[in-house]
Amino acid sequence: MGTPARFARRGHGRALLADVLRRGKLEGVSIGLLGATPAGKPLYDATGWTTLEGWRLFLSSERRQWATAGAGS
Repeated sequence: MGTPARFARRGHGRALLADVLRRGKLEGVSIGLLGATPAGKPLYDATGWTTLEGWRLFLSSERRQWATAGAGS
C-alpha cells in the first residue's frame, strides 16, 4: 500500500492496515509477512509488527515507476 505525499499523515494507511488485519482475523489468518519501505516502517512498528529480517530490494528503472508516480503532484 502507499499513500501519496499530499495525503500523508492523515491516518489512511493505518485505517487500511487495520481493516486488512481485521478481515484476515475473521478468515482465520494467524501469521503475516509484511515488506516495508523506510517510509512505512514506523506505521508497522507502531501497530505491533516486529522485524525478523532485513532484505534489500533491487529494481530496474522501469520497475521504480511505482515509487516516483505522482512525484511533485
